Amino acid sequence: MHSDATRAAFTLSLIHQRRDDRRMTAVAVLQSGSRVFLGLDNGVLEEHRCVPASAAGALPPAVAAAAGGMLLLRLLAEKKVFSKAAMAAICPVEAAARLVCMSDEGQVALVSLEEFAVAPLPAARGAVAVAVQHSAGLPVLLAVAVRAGKARSKVLLFNVLPGANLSSHQPAVLLAQTPVPEAVLGLVWAGQSLLLAVPGGYRALHPVVTHAPGQQQQQAANYQLVVLADHLSSVQPLLGCIAEQGLGLMLWEGNMVLVTDASGAAVREPLQLPSQPIALSAAGLFVVALCDDGVHVFDHSRGSREVQHIDFAHDDAYVRLAGRLPAASDAGGRCICLATSSQVLRLEPIAIEQQVRELLKRKRFDQALDLIHNTAAETAAAAAGPGGGSCPASPHRSHPQQQLLSPTLLQAPDASPFGVTAAAVRRPQWHQVALAQAGLLLLVECEWHAALAVLEQLEPSTWQPCQLFGLFPALTARWLPNVPSKSYWGLHGQQLPELTQLVADMLELRAATAPLRQQQQQQHQGLETPWMPSPSSNQLQQQQQSPGGRSGR
Repeated sequence: MHSDATRAAFTLSLIHQRRDDRRMTAVAVLQSGSRVFLGLDNGVLEEHRCVPASAAGALPPAVAAAAGGMLLLRLLAEKKVFSKAAMAAICPVEAAARLVCMSDEGQVALVSLEEFAVAPLPAARGAVAVAVQHSAGLPVLLAVAVRAGKARSKVLLFNVLPGANLSSHQPAVLLAQTPVPEAVLGLVWAGQSLLLAVPGGYRALHPVVTHAPGQQQQQAANYQLVVLADHLSSVQPLLGCIAEQGLGLMLWEGNMVLVTDASGAAVREPLQLPSQPIALSAAGLFVVALCDDGVHVFDHSRGSREVQHIDFAHDDAYVRLAGRLPAASDAGGRCICLATSSQVLRLEPIAIEQQVRELLKRKRFDQALDLIHNTAAETAAAAAGPGGGSCPASPHRSHPQQQLLSPTLLQAPDASPFGVTAAAVRRPQWHQVALAQAGLLLLVECEWHAALAVLEQLEPSTWQPCQLFGLFPALTARWLPNVPSKSYWGLHGQQLPELTQLVADMLELRAATAPLRQQQQQQHQGLETPWMPSPSSNQLQQQQQSPGGRSGR
């Protein structure tokens, strides 16, 4: 497994390898990926804890020490939920301390997280798909699609009840049911609406909310069925969701993935895939599509271009036959777990700061600067929040305290000789450090205008013009000893070389690579020349014999 991406946004690692002949058929993740639940083909539900390899006890001490920070799963508990059927889906209901489990024979049961007690849900018999609404508190809504006859279904909506003892009361209350004239293949929540996958297309269930006089708004008791698409013939409908943002993911014709709002309308440019995916998931700002050729990562908030591809061959006959791979992300979007029949893999986002560092190392300055500016703006917006309040941090954004430095930091009495406080010098924000590093690397590349444009964006606490004195040591020798020494990330070296040396190195490099650049330019011009088929001899003869044609000599 390796990445050949323009940007490393995720890491993919193996965290579990089964040693028995039981096959994994479902997966769920809780608590930022620290708890992983696996459903097996014999109806057993397993709870695992994700721990460092050194603490897992599954590896010899020497191997565990060499593994470093690698994570592995350690079995904590297991429970027989279904007597004869395989586990088909697991949906966590963290606010109610429940797991919703569905078997491949249509049974639904609720399992308590504390005691692993099981309570069946008879009203949902014949289930084909389940989905839990993303909610930070109560109530939590559970949608279950059940068979209602030949090529017909109905969607049941339950309120999942909390409580430590499942045997003392019913686990869920039926709120509404809506008939669907087709067989439901899958469903996901998008905000307050439900998106349904049906043969040949998609449907949506929108809540119809009524206001009783003198009472507050109540939960909708009715849902309106709306046709979104019914003409898809070349793809098997597949759904996913970006739960935190209330958005849906729909597989479309031409292996495109649409990012939609609750109404089913596209809100972004389509995400183009090389082949039909076997799973769609999301973590934070990223949409992850799993195909037979690997993992494709898109940053849907900044365009439709793929930002990373990780090679991964599942080599699983059961996945290939079903055309689906079990995948689950935690509620905070901090990791995604994939489950083949015998392996569990973990996709974990790389910190934005590390992504910027890697882009600068590869001299991808445009991408690095775009990432720096966007995350800085997001951090400032997250710190301010709507109406000046605070909002929860995303794992793909920098910490809320890492906002741009304020000019008021420069007004403390303990200022340095260059007019910068010692506190401000000690606490440069990573966005500012990254911009300084980018500007210095651009200087080393002799990109003068771009470098100065970047350096002008910096606060005096992070960067000062006197740091350019190293370019002219003969002229600035008397001031050089007092210039602040800052290596930032050290990608440009410990200090700037002399300007004459920079120019000499650049001219030497350009002279050495001139033939290669000329060859690439010629190839590029050849690709831009439109290809035209050469006329056949019969076409030439017809052209010469035509009244408007020229006669041959």
